[in-house]
Amino acid sequence: MKKKIQKNQCKLPSELKIFSKIYKIIYLDKISEVDKKNESILYGQVSHDDHIIRIYRNKSRQKAEIWHTLWHEILHIIFNCLAINIDEVGDFEKFIDNISLAIMHVCIENKLDFSK
Repeated sequence: MKKKIQKNQCKLPSELKIFSKIYKIIYLDKISEVDKKNESILYGQVSHDDHIIRIYRNKSRQKAEIWHTLWHEILHIIFNCLAINIDEVGDFEKFIDNISLAIMHVCIENKLDFSK
């Protein structure tokens, strides 16, 4: 008999502790406000110096898309802290994105509810 997995509600966090550092998470309604340097259109950005994660969140984006962006930025922090050489992985953004999609897949398969 297959074990039934219950749904677990997952609220978007306002801060996360990653490798003993607290990162504040700022959710923004305007995509133009995400990139502090105003160089490109981004869904998320991390400032390693200020320990701030900026995430684009508006009513048109689904909660799972926002979580995907958040995981993407978390992975940037992890790889930065571990000093992973981006030259060894090729297209670093695609590498990060694929891992964050894999994490989201595990969350969805385990019925973690990102809709609230």
